[in-house]
Amino acid sequence: MCLLIMLAHKLKAACIELETAFLYGVLSLKIYLKITEEYDLEHEMAEDDCLLQRHSIDRLIQAAIEWYNFYTHGLIQAGF
Repeated sequence: MCLLIMLAHKLKAACIELETAFLYGVLSLKIYLKITEEYDLEHEMAEDDCLLQRHSIDRLIQAAIEWYNFYTHGLIQAGF
């Protein structure tokens, strides 16, 4: 969002940090995670249980796609 504000107001920046942008993407498809034994959970899970991932995480291939879709939509909405 900061990038959009900078572009809209013709501001200049020496550095823009986008590394954490991937962490805020909402996934548009369902991804299920199998939890390994090493992971410490608050609740017991059966061996065949898995978790539904709702937000993207770093190093997830879909994270880059969701980030691109989010910012492309924002740029189009802002008239770019």
